[in-house]
Amino acid sequence: MFPSNVSDSFWLALLSKFCASDLPKNDIMITLVDVKDEEHTVKYIVKALAVSAGWRIFVVAHKLNEGDALVFQLVEDVKFKVYIIRTDDSSGDYEGSGLCSLNVKAKQSAPYGLKHNSMLSEHIWPKYSDLCCSQKDLLHKNLPQGNHELVDGIISETIMIADRIKAYNLSTTNDEFDLWEKCLKEHDSKERKGALAQQARMSGEIKTLEAKLVDLKDTVEKLDTEVPKHTNNTESHELELQKELDAPW
Repeated sequence: MFPSNVSDSFWLALLSKFCASDLPKNDIMITLVDVKDEEHTVKYIVKALAVSAGWRIFVVAHKLNEGDALVFQLVEDVKFKVYIIRTDDSSGDYEGSGLCSLNVKAKQSAPYGLKHNSMLSEHIWPKYSDLCCSQKDLLHKNLPQGNHELVDGIISETIMIADRIKAYNLSTTNDEFDLWEKCLKEHDSKERKGALAQQARMSGEIKTLEAKLVDLKDTVEKLDTEVPKHTNNTESHELELQKELDAPW
């Protein structure tokens, strides 16, 4: 949550992909349901890709603060279950109601994009979610999504290293630390390369679209030139035809 989301304007901007996949293409009232099954209605403004009216009531009711995060789960048309992730790690008065600092379902949802089509064992993902939450970020988010073997390998090795670091004792050698550091640096390098490759693909697609746009402009200009010629020829033929019709029979 940014300051504008929880104070002053009370305005929540939404991700364009989220809006495209889960929301209609017109202004509409949507329902937010908390873990106590209490419902709040907010207005979604399609041009702004944001919610406004009613959002302030939700913020105040759940004591949202700057830095908190929300996970939206679509349960019905324009109806979402909302899970709250607190940044201060304090559950406060919410523990009994289920709005604890990090809801289990929210934790499971965090790495969904990487989990999709993964062949990793299910026991890996809770550990990975915990690791992401401890870093307050989705790790390896820039890895190429299509290369599932690479993603699985890096996540598996990262969890293995994290487990070994947690099990650290005086018998752990410097060589082991060096090996872990080397592996993590290699993972970071692969992620950077993946991000660069994605950027290059996007750049290539943009250039292709720009080239198509130039071709279309050229075509339009040619049509603008040709149409008057054809119009003049048509008018000339019509005059000749009229002369023939007007001539004595």
